[in-house]
Amino acid sequence: MFKLAAIPMIAGMLLAASAVRMPGGQGFMNPGMLLNPKVSEELDLTRDQQAKIKKIQDDHQEKVLDTKQKIERLGLELKRLFEEDAPQQSKIEAKVREIGALRTALQIERVNLCFEVRKLLTDEQIKKLRDMHPFRGSGEGPHDGQGRFNR
Repeated sequence: MFKLAAIPMIAGMLLAASAVRMPGGQGFMNPGMLLNPKVSEELDLTRDQQAKIKKIQDDHQEKVLDTKQKIERLGLELKRLFEEDAPQQSKIEAKVREIGALRTALQIERVNLCFEVRKLLTDEQIKKLRDMHPFRGSGEGPHDGQGRFNR
């Protein structure tokens, strides 16, 4: 009986984990931070660069919106599979794989976004950005227990 009661709890934990946003900027940057006026000023971005970055980001958000919504729908389906009277492990695993494939596609789109934005920056701006970035692609960060100022 306890095992059956634990299944919805596990489903909830999986759904909560699936709601966690992808890390931004690992190894390069979080393109959204370039639209921060303080960062734009420090990097000495031109108005043209800022406009192009905003357009690239807007296009990216539009492009991934359907995938994000599909992940949400599949998450609900996963929850329902866990809540069935007799949950079937094979169906649950298949749903998790389906969600995983979509998450991978989102991460690849994010990588594409970073490289597309990077093409707009000068070598000097990229160097400044790396110097500003607190973790410089080390894989460390607030989510690994390393605060911004604990380098």
